[in-house]
Amino acid sequence: MVKVNKTKFLPPYGVLTSMVLMYLLDKFFPVLAWENTQIIACILMFGSITGILYSAYLFYRNKTEIKPFEESSFLILTWPYTVSRNPIYLCMLIFLVAWMLFLQSVSSLMVIAVFAVWIHRRFVLQEEHILEEKFSDDYLAYKHRVRRWL
Repeated sequence: MVKVNKTKFLPPYGVLTSMVLMYLLDKFFPVLAWENTQIIACILMFGSITGILYSAYLFYRNKTEIKPFEESSFLILTWPYTVSRNPIYLCMLIFLVAWMLFLQSVSSLMVIAVFAVWIHRRFVLQEEHILEEKFSDDYLAYKHRVRRWL
């Protein structure tokens, strides 16, 4: 059995914390500002939220657990899981990029990088071990077929 380090600080809290930090960095340490990026930001935000909600719906429809480190009863192999093994986390990153564009601030880019490393090391790697143990050859074949991020 894979040893899991559970946490109450789940990825959505990380997104919200990142958004606040990005806002504060933009406010107090502006490095460079873009202009006219809010329309692109809104499109990306809408798309990423839609991707998260659709992926969450797939968990609900297949009656499997969406919370990190909880035991899954079903391996979802349909779109968007045919493009990325982690579409929810990918959409969270896209949302943060959109938030950076909305703020029109490059200074918040470092927060996105820290979030990406945190989500990868704290959640993705552990979840992959759990899924390998639970679904063995099916998950290994899936892992071989589909990239982790894109």
